Order: sequence, then C-alpha cells, then structure tokens
Amino acid sequence: MKLLDLIFGKKTANRARKIQKALTPPPPAKPKAQPLPKLVWSKSAKGNDTTEYEGHRITIFPQDDGWNYVLSEILDEDDIADGLEDSPEFGIGYPTKAAAKRAAFEENF
Repeated sequence: MKLLDLIFGKKTANRARKIQKALTPPPPAKPKAQPLPKLVWSKSAKGNDTTEYEGHRITIFPQDDGWNYVLSEILDEDDIADGLEDSPEFGIGYPTKAAAKRAAFEENF
C-alpha cells in the first residue's frame, strides 16, 4: 500500500492523485515540422537524388554509414561572367535519406 492510502484511505488518496494530475500543466507542445515543398526528385549522373529549388540544386548522397546533402547555387552565364563562384554547403551527416532531405530545407531555406 502507498503511504497516502495508509494515511487517508484509498478513496481519498485516489481523489488526491486525480486532483494533482489535473493541476499539473501539460508538457509543452512540440512545434510541428514544416511540410517539405512538393519537389520532383530525379537521379544525378552518379545516381543520387537531386532537385532544384529557388535557384539552388540539392543533392542527397550516401556518406559513411548515413546520408548527407550538398546545396549549390545554380549560376547562369551572366553570374559566371561577373566572376561569381559557387560555394557548396554540406550537411553534417544524417541517419536516413529522408532526414537529409528535411535538413537541407530546414537549415537553408
């Protein structure tokens, strides 16, 4: 038997537990992840998933025991003539392909 049951009796102890539970605030809600935009993924020359979004190319590729992404800006002829260079950004490694795709958007857009 629990201590409250011994002191107040089982019925009163159960009522006290219900009151305590009702007074305890609920845990904070986790923010919902934003849905990924509808994209058409295709295969790159090396067979990796790739897509284009808002002037960037995103490619998902296997790395070590997981997955990663590379994000690079798509430069046109004018950009290249102006001397702009692309500096690709890489993810930090993810356990699944889906996690790498989600991280590519959450971390960059």
